[in-house]
Amino acid sequence: MTGKKKTKENPSIVTEINLETTVPQYIDKINKFDGLRKILQDYTLRDILGVDEDTIIEDTPVNLRASMRLFLKNTVPFAKSLSSTVDSNNEGKGYLNLSEKVVSQELAKWQPEKISIASLPDQLKNTNFQRLDLSWCTLFDSDFVYILQICEQVPSIKILELQGNRFNRSDKKSSQVDDKKSSQVDDKKSSQVDDKKSSLVDNILIKILEMNNIKFLNISGNPIATVDHIDLFAKFEEKHFKKLIFIPEFSWIIAGNWKAMIKKHPKYSEQLEDIIIEAHKKYFQII
Repeated sequence: MTGKKKTKENPSIVTEINLETTVPQYIDKINKFDGLRKILQDYTLRDILGVDEDTIIEDTPVNLRASMRLFLKNTVPFAKSLSSTVDSNNEGKGYLNLSEKVVSQELAKWQPEKISIASLPDQLKNTNFQRLDLSWCTLFDSDFVYILQICEQVPSIKILELQGNRFNRSDKKSSQVDDKKSSQVDDKKSSQVDDKKSSLVDNILIKILEMNNIKFLNISGNPIATVDHIDLFAKFEEKHFKKLIFIPEFSWIIAGNWKAMIKKHPKYSEQLEDIIIEAHKKYFQII
């Protein structure tokens, strides 16, 4: 490589990622692309934004070029996200679009070209944006732990897009037989049993919806947003429905099929329907 100013590298593994993080430090953090360490030892993530990708690949040994391509495909979008600035008074700005770029921690080993959801909490720490798009990323129930961590690490997030993933409350399904048995007990005991068997997804969804910074959480296009999970929707309160988006398009509101999701809600009313309609109206106006 020529024409590149030397950057003094801190040999310790960094705990926070920013544009001044050196590429070797970043490689340590994500635990990938170790073979590129020497080639990129003088670069920071800020430098990566300005590289000519064709040139850097040509200057890379042939046996490492495929790895370099994957590194750039993975890292350049992330470095761009770190460079974004946010107007804290405008919900339309500060959009970090990682749709289809992130993958479940369960699949990361087989899709190294994508960013593992498990690495995002550390990667996004101390960044500042208001809308995070993790739609269509093949995320599973177990990944909700990392999604919660991201929301805690980045308190500026107001809109969280999780549509089109594979959230299905699998741990809840495993207890369906026991749930049927528990239906024979009185209402009070049955309620206690349900609480104990709440899905991890249920608990984290409610935690996210109750965060003061979160204005909208979109779960449409997931199995959990279907009539198979009416019991989940029965747990949501009015304050949650003011933020929860589960209808993919606003035009679907008119058809009214979505009402089946709340017909068995313990506090079902026309007022609850109005709250849901108003929440979706506000969301689609912003998006």
